[in-house]
Amino acid sequence: GALSLAPFIGLHEGLLYWGVMISPALEILTLWVLFWATRPLLSSGWFLLMAVLFATQPALRAYFLIARPDHHSLQIFLYAALFALMLRSFMEKTPTSRFFLAGGIAALALWVSIEALVPIFSILATLGLLWLWPCNAQSGGEVAGDEVVRRGYLTALIRFLQGIALFLLPALAIERVSFDWLSVVYDRLSIVHVVLFGLTALTWIGIGRAEAKLVVAGRGGLLLRLGLTALGIILPLFVIGIIFPDFFKGPFAEVDPRIMGIWFDRISEVQPLLKGDFETTGRLIFMLGPGFLALAATAWAFWRGSTVPRPASFYVFLSLVLFTVLGLYQVRWASYAELIAVLPWTILLAATMAWRGGWHLKSGVFVPLRSGLFLIVLLAHFILGGVCLKLAEESKPTDEPPVSESEKKKDTCQWPVFATAFSNPLFDKGRPLTLFSFTHQGPEILYRTGHKVVGTPYHRNAAAILDTHDVLSALDIGAAHDILARRKVDYVVLCTDSPEARVYREMPGETLFARLEAGTPPPWLRPVPLNGKAGVSFRLFEMVD
Repeated sequence: GALSLAPFIGLHEGLLYWGVMISPALEILTLWVLFWATRPLLSSGWFLLMAVLFATQPALRAYFLIARPDHHSLQIFLYAALFALMLRSFMEKTPTSRFFLAGGIAALALWVSIEALVPIFSILATLGLLWLWPCNAQSGGEVAGDEVVRRGYLTALIRFLQGIALFLLPALAIERVSFDWLSVVYDRLSIVHVVLFGLTALTWIGIGRAEAKLVVAGRGGLLLRLGLTALGIILPLFVIGIIFPDFFKGPFAEVDPRIMGIWFDRISEVQPLLKGDFETTGRLIFMLGPGFLALAATAWAFWRGSTVPRPASFYVFLSLVLFTVLGLYQVRWASYAELIAVLPWTILLAATMAWRGGWHLKSGVFVPLRSGLFLIVLLAHFILGGVCLKLAEESKPTDEPPVSESEKKKDTCQWPVFATAFSNPLFDKGRPLTLFSFTHQGPEILYRTGHKVVGTPYHRNAAAILDTHDVLSALDIGAAHDILARRKVDYVVLCTDSPEARVYREMPGETLFARLEAGTPPPWLRPVPLNGKAGVSFRLFEMVD
């Protein structure tokens, strides 16, 4: 994207403007695919309401913000495309036409992030369960004798796996342009995932052929399908466990475990929504409250089997359960639950407006209740979540000094201001400099100044994350000096208003960070004054011999 703008405004500005607009553009595309997915279910008016609900969901809104070029926005868009294809396919009588394409999209999502394994699992689980127990696409219950329907779901599962396996091959070739195609990594696309889905696809192709022959021979049945399903799950995983034993340790199998507590576990996106305090409970209700309503509505739709075809309801319900549970474990999964929930939530709102219930007064006047019920379904989570957040605010210690309005509005960590100050010719040494700062500030310093940095918030940069922590938390000043010297650091720059500063501020003892913040640095760090606004929040120190 930035390269396409580079001929007109330059690469640096192109990167800026592309980063500003990419997430909102992906949000528009996400709404477009959801519009296509829901056309058989919602009128234009109700889809407009669904679009408003989508745009106001807190987790989704956070990822689609202007000037937030987060890979999660791309991942959510790709999941929306998958969700749309699945929903439309499950509403058809012969659910096989789009699954190869869906496999290609799933492969692209897997290329973007390994977390796509979760939505892939939800689709495979849905297809596998529908093969075991197919249900009528329109109104009836189980149709155990309908081999055409059952075979349709098995064929769909095989085509989906084929699509993933085949599209992963060119993705791996592009990902590993250095022809290092056999390199084993678990946190991004590698030969591990190509083998996994290739082997799984071959296994299920064999299962499909074996099941067809056994049915013709009159030996089909639920027990056979259960046995074949167990084989289709266990065999690929068993082989993967032999070839790539670290696969079951998860995507961070190769990551230094020390950074988990130091850095990863502090990331806001991986925090749980089940802590028991009022503030977290309020966030839980805001993010997943509509999802709980949607679960009830989807279960009712599946039971009735009239408004929405049962296979589609089953897919939505299973996916919503999965991502709601994951959202309770890590808040980043709540965005998937929100995306799924807006459709059944909107259908539930439409049903409340079609409801004819109410009170018959003695005077003969009928008082409909649908408007009140509509508002309850629409706003209940806002009210309950707001009450929890209010209780959280009231339960905070009263001895904390009040924050003034001027402090609330104060702009902190203005890195453009620092970059301007640091562009002073006094700092020009005729070579790229190395700046040391908090881990999460590294990328912006790199972008704003063009100089090298040490720490960046990426798990593959574990050594730098550990060095950053060891320096700032050091009680042994000599050890901190050795790390900075080894890294050939020229300047240490700290924004004292950064959230990371609070982490080091809470550490006991006279750490290096405490000394720098107090203005008593060791002799080998010389304070450098910064003029204007840059001197308010930033502390700059030069490494000296």
